[in-house]
Parts: sequence; structure tokens; C-alpha cells
Amino acid sequence: MPSRRAITGALFVALLAMTVVVHAQTPPASATSPAPSPVPSATTPPAAPAPAPAPVPAAPSATATLRPAAPAAVIDRSTPRQTVSGFLSAVDGGQPALAAQYMDLAGLRWSEHRSAGEAAEQLAMVLRRRVVLNLSELPDGLEDEEQARLRIATVSVDGRELPIDLTRQTRGGRARWLFAATTVSAIPEMYEASQARSWLEPLLPPSIAEHRYGELWGWQVAGLLIALLLALPLGVLVGSILLRIIERIVRRTDAHWDDALLDHATGPVRFSTGWLAMGIFALSLSLPHSIEVSLQRVVSTPLIIATGWLLMRVVKVATIAYLENVPDDLELKTRGLRTQLVILRRLSSVVIGLITISIALMQFEVVRSVGWSLLVSAGVAGVALGFAAQKSLGAVIAGLQLSITQPLRLGDAIVVQGMWGEVEEISLTYVRVKLFDERRLVVPIEKFLSEPFENWSKPGDVMTAIVELSVDPSVPFAELRAELERLAEAHPDYDGRDLRMQVIDQDDRRAIVRCRVSTDAIDKNFPLRCDLREQLLTYLQNLEGGRYLPRQRWEQIDAPSEDG
Repeated sequence: MPSRRAITGALFVALLAMTVVVHAQTPPASATSPAPSPVPSATTPPAAPAPAPAPVPAAPSATATLRPAAPAAVIDRSTPRQTVSGFLSAVDGGQPALAAQYMDLAGLRWSEHRSAGEAAEQLAMVLRRRVVLNLSELPDGLEDEEQARLRIATVSVDGRELPIDLTRQTRGGRARWLFAATTVSAIPEMYEASQARSWLEPLLPPSIAEHRYGELWGWQVAGLLIALLLALPLGVLVGSILLRIIERIVRRTDAHWDDALLDHATGPVRFSTGWLAMGIFALSLSLPHSIEVSLQRVVSTPLIIATGWLLMRVVKVATIAYLENVPDDLELKTRGLRTQLVILRRLSSVVIGLITISIALMQFEVVRSVGWSLLVSAGVAGVALGFAAQKSLGAVIAGLQLSITQPLRLGDAIVVQGMWGEVEEISLTYVRVKLFDERRLVVPIEKFLSEPFENWSKPGDVMTAIVELSVDPSVPFAELRAELERLAEAHPDYDGRDLRMQVIDQDDRRAIVRCRVSTDAIDKNFPLRCDLREQLLTYLQNLEGGRYLPRQRWEQIDAPSEDG
């Protein structure tokens, strides 16, 4: 088995041999051929450090194999797209000095002891972190040949918008585009803003935190996932705890409206606190400006919708609380107020919903521009929309008019389309009537403003039951009136206000008798009419064998004889 000294010696010999081979393959620099110096830019200050001279390869020997020389870097600054593309490619290729030739170095602050290459690297960092730049959208040639400046982006720093501009310079009859001197002078401020970090970055491994995913760093992507998976549920939990604390305080009061408001506000409050916590966490990640603006819209839009949702609940609770304070003895007024408040509450909900959706959509530039365009060019489109929605708008206006004039109210007994029923629901577009046989009749609300109907609850609940009978003209009316008075006095639904019998019509076969009996409630009217009709018919059937009921009479007349 070889000893340790032998192994060490073998490794030393192998290392020495590798060094000799590498040294032999490296061509020596020529001492007589000076390296070409780069042509200085006209705007480069004289204090700028010169780049190190490149080694010149020795002349090849007769036995050496000829190799083509490496092509020199081509600097294309003829268009804005070529300038930005070449600048980023030079930085990515580890050639910051070459990238500096795409900048107007007149704006470089040499007092800060920064080299042109360092400034180029910092500007590239700003473009990657703070700007979403699409090279294909940059012009590859301008229609206006006289245009001297092009703004490709802006960076927000402490509430100020710092521009990133390209300027066009002409030298030797050829135009070139460079990053403007004003942009180069603002690189330190923009770079410091792009260097903002979060407390989350040190907690992650460098392999994840420093990895790029498009425009985001790895720690920013991880932060967004944490905001969605942890901050949102945590915000909902905080909202629930806050509601529980408020509930303990509210339950100690004597009022009931605050309890109802708390019950109705539970959903919007939990949603708002959860979404707000997620938004605050996500916005603390020092995201690029364009992504941060989009995220602000994503966060604010649901919060606006939740606010509208909460306002709808507040209006509903306020309506219920107001109705609870109306005295019970004013039943007609209570039904009228209930009708008005129900319709106004629904109309308010529609208005709040429309305003909420409008504000939410105005957060997006595309929708906002479309909305303004529709408002400006409202001519034909507005007329067409008015004709298309005239029925819906007419129904809403009819509902509002119905709540003010109140031809019917919730709980009223009405006769519509020949059917008796009770008003069960009044919406903005229809009225639902509960019929006597438990069916529901849905009638468009404009029908009650354009067509006649019967409202038995106007002006009050008292009514007169009407019973009409067809009798033989020879009936004893005095006895029939006495029987009517006896039956009415014995009936529990008769209130004693009105009781009379009238003969309202007569022909050669029958007489029409109308009996009027008053009652103090609408729901007693129909049973009273049915009972009196049955009892009076029974009385006529038993009076002299029913001879006073209406009947068909005929008489046979003998034909004259032939003798005359």
C-alpha cells in the first residue's frame, strides 16, 4: 500500500504538469505591438478611467494552425430599440464598460467616485426592478426624424416621477440614441429606490431570494404567496375577533338596532379585514412600480365592493329599526310606511350598487377611457340605450311613484284581474298578490298605475257586505227584511253600523233584492256574505213551499175552432 509521502509527491507532480501545459497553451503578449486604445466619447469627462489594454496575440508560427480573430463588439445605437437592447445585452454579458457607451456620460456625477461601468450596472438594475419594459414596443425607427427625445418609462421615488429618456444626437452625419444625461444623473436616486428590501428577504435561502421570476425576485414571489395563504386568513381571524369584542359591548345596550347592524355587518367586515391585511402585506414587498400599481387596483376594487355591500346592509337595518318604532295602533300608517321604506330601500340598494360598480370599474384605465368615450359620444348610443331600457326604467320610476302615492300597500286586500287577494310583496318591477286559494299572482307594477283595480283596504278596514238575491216579485218583502235583521243581529261579524234591504231591479219574472250588512274587518266580509246568502235562501225555500223563489211561468192558450 503506497505511503502518504508517495501520494503527496504524485499529486505535486500532476499539478506541476498541468501548470506547464496551461502555460504552454497561452500565447504570450507581444512587447512591440501596443494595444489599440478606445476612441473616447465627446461627452466623456477627461477624468474617466481608461479601460485596461487588451492583449495582442503573437504572430502565428509556420506550424501553428491559423484561427480567425474574434469579431469586435458592434455598437448599434441607430434606433431606441437597438440602444436599449444593446445596453442590456452588454450588461448581461459582463461588459459594463461597453454598456456605458450607450449612455450620455455628461450627466455622470464623478464626485461620487463611480465609474461609467458601475453606473451602467445600476441603471440596468433599475430597468429590471422598477420598470416593465417590452423591447418590441420600443420604436425601431421614428416617423419624425427631427424628434430628439423619447421617454420610455418613469420611476417613482419619494412621490416624484423620475423619467428615463433617450436622446438623439447627431455626429458625423449619423444619428445615435443614448440614455439622456438627466437620466444618467438620476441613476443614484433610482438605484437606491430599487434597492429597497423587505424583512422577508433575510429569512429565505439566497438560492430562492435572489432568483428572478420575470420582473420579481424570489423573495417577492414568496411574499405574495404568504400574503394570499396566510395574511388573508389571518385578517379574517382578526376581523372575527374584533366583531366578537364589539358584540360583547353591543349586547349590553338596550337598543336592538345595533344588534341587527352587527349581525348584518359580519360578512362585509370579515371580508374587508382579510383583504386589507393581504393588501398591506403585499404592498410592503417593494414591488416594481407597474406591478405595485396593478396590485393597488386589485386590492382597492374588492374593498370598494365590500363598502357598497356594507352600505346596503346599513340601509336595510335602518329601515327595520325605523319600522319598529312606529306605534302599533296606527296600522294603516304602519303599512304605508312599510311600503314606502321597502321600495325606497330597494331603490337605494340599486343606486348604491350602481355607484359601487362604477367606482370599482373606474380603477381600471381601459374601462375608465371606455366610459368617458361613451359619455362624450352619448348621441346615438344614448338614444338606443334609452329605447332599449325604457321598460326597465319605467318600471323603476313606477315603483318610486307607487311608494309616494300609495294606491296600494303591503297587506292590502285588492281585487285585480277579477281575483281577490292580499298584497304580499312590492318590488321595483312587480307586485306579488297572495290569492284566497294560496296561489300567487305576479302583476307588473306599471299595471297598477295604468289600469283600474279594487283596493278593499282604502280608506280603512271597515266594509259593507253585499248580498244580492233573485226572488219572485210576489215575495213578502216585510217578512224577508225582518228575517235579514234577525240573521244579521245573530251573526258575530256584524258590527251594527249599517243594515238595510233594497229592491234594486225587477222584470216580468223576478225581482233583485240587495242586502247591505256592515262589518269591521276585511277578512270578515266574505264569510258574512256567504253565511247570509245561504241562510236567506234556506228561509225562502221553507217559506210556503218555496213559492217565492224565481221560476219560469208559462200558460197554455187553446187554439180557436174552425167554426169561429
